[in-house]
Amino acid sequence: MGVIFYLSNNFCNAASAFIHIFISILYNELAVLEFLLTEYRCEENATTRDGLYVAERKEHDETKQALLKAQERNWELLRKVDDSEKTINKMLENAQRFLSCFYYLDS
Repeated sequence: MGVIFYLSNNFCNAASAFIHIFISILYNELAVLEFLLTEYRCEENATTRDGLYVAERKEHDETKQALLKAQERNWELLRKVDDSEKTINKMLENAQRFLSCFYYLDS
């Protein structure tokens, strides 16, 4: 009976050591899985952030193009206003000349 007790005691010690090592390995695996999950979330956040950056950059470029077109249109309208003012001034000068000739003939 002493040999059996000795063997079973050694077996229990070995089993206990095995269980402790197995639990330690499981904790290490859990830590690795938590790290991988964190890394995956970081990559996912980076991908989302990159997507948002690309969308914002595209929107910025579109806004810039719209601004350039509006500025070109404003310059075109300013040229037309300037041309119209010149035409109006010429017409006023012609009208004044006509009226001065009319007054000259009338007197």
